[in-house]
Amino acid sequence: MSDLRIRPSRAEAERAALDSLLRSGLFDRAPGLGRLLQYICGKYFKGEADEIKEYNIAVEAMGRSADFDQKKDSIVRVEAHRLRKRLQQYYANDGAGLPVQICIPEGRYVPKFVFIEDRLEEAPPSQGGDRLLAASSSGPIESENVVPVLTMEVVEPGAPRRLPAAEDDRPGGALFPLVTAAAVLLLVILGWVSSRQPSGSTPAGPDLAEANPVLDSRQPIRILAGRTGKYLDRFGREWMDDRYFTGGTVAPTGQMVGLRAPDAGLYASRREGDFTYDIPVEPGVYEVHLHFAETVFGEGNPAGGGETSRLFDVSVAGQPLLTAFDVIADAHGSRREDIKVFRDVRPGKDGKIHIRFQGKKEIPFVNAIEVLPGTAGRMRPVRLVAQEQFFTDRTGRVWSPDSFAIATGGVLVPRPDGPRGAAEPNLFRGERYGHFTYVIPVAPGRYTLTLHFAESWFGTSQPGGGGPGSRVFEVSCNDRPLLTSFEVDWFAYDGVFGTG
Repeated sequence: MSDLRIRPSRAEAERAALDSLLRSGLFDRAPGLGRLLQYICGKYFKGEADEIKEYNIAVEAMGRSADFDQKKDSIVRVEAHRLRKRLQQYYANDGAGLPVQICIPEGRYVPKFVFIEDRLEEAPPSQGGDRLLAASSSGPIESENVVPVLTMEVVEPGAPRRLPAAEDDRPGGALFPLVTAAAVLLLVILGWVSSRQPSGSTPAGPDLAEANPVLDSRQPIRILAGRTGKYLDRFGREWMDDRYFTGGTVAPTGQMVGLRAPDAGLYASRREGDFTYDIPVEPGVYEVHLHFAETVFGEGNPAGGGETSRLFDVSVAGQPLLTAFDVIADAHGSRREDIKVFRDVRPGKDGKIHIRFQGKKEIPFVNAIEVLPGTAGRMRPVRLVAQEQFFTDRTGRVWSPDSFAIATGGVLVPRPDGPRGAAEPNLFRGERYGHFTYVIPVAPGRYTLTLHFAESWFGTSQPGGGGPGSRVFEVSCNDRPLLTSFEVDWFAYDGVFGTG
């Protein structure tokens, strides 16, 4: 038994943090995760942290038999991963301001209690540590004191320079090691983002090469699983009917009301079962996007249940992409769009990309597949503007409507007058303001995130009047603060954040 001793004052606060978390409703739809957290915290409180091991968790907390073999059964690792993600999500939102936060460090099962007062005395989050703290204001944010964000870019690290620039240039100034991305960039903004379709610009697709829908060398391939007939999405991009598959069956999604996705038509059908897609492509490197939305299991769906109701594996050419994948856990709920991005995918010797779906618990499924021309070692840049149409800047780079990502909260409004002296003023002619979150799917890796701001409301010559201090806000990404008590430097600001 461990000789761990906890100071009484801190022990009381730690127990209170657990009790508060269990009463928050966070585990109402995932009681198994709540029991797991109670078990590991109970051991920790008893000074038995050294007994928090995979086998003990499986047998004592999950009811597995004494012959449990962790080499054959990954249930503990899977559930710990889900618990870890659920805690991070909670403390990035509803629990952001709590004085004591619980995390499960990667590769471990022993809980860690983080006291915010300690974190404030330590080095900034960019120096390392747990990805825990999320967007939270240091003081009350008035309802009218909301944030303006104009545009944003997510790119692999490169040499940042100011706009305008060539396609490989990144607008911005110094790089800071702040943004770490895994499956998504979860950008929480307590405040505002901007841009609108300027007059005279020509709407375009998210890639200049995508204007021609004909399938030929290095053209994007978009397939709607289970669909008969082509489909034009809300942005005018063409999706093929279901093809290149072996195995599985077609299933309609059913009721689409309440489906959280920018274009629900992409999720109107699916292929399910154990199946393979063998997609012919030209030689080269590709990026694969897999689209999922769980409409069978989970709250409000026919089969009920929730997390862990469906688990499956996905591989390309025998190499695992997703293991024991749970759409509900990954999307933080059912009936939500969930996009997984994988880069550096190459065809086999037969000139095909082989994507295999295999069930572990219940049958696997997929709603849509994208195979996009890629670049070795780099993900395609993601550029978003707060507008309802595509925008092409003066250097020919295409910016997608911010609805390409899942934007929760905030209001999209036009701002006709761009900032004076901006190299690309049309990027600033609109904004999303309020308290809101963007969920941007990316491939695992490290990225540079650039945020563009312009204060177009407050100021002595602006409609809202006021001056310094009229708008102060916070921005975080994947639980890490990027901007705290931030105020736009009057007329324009380009914030560049990246990994070191």
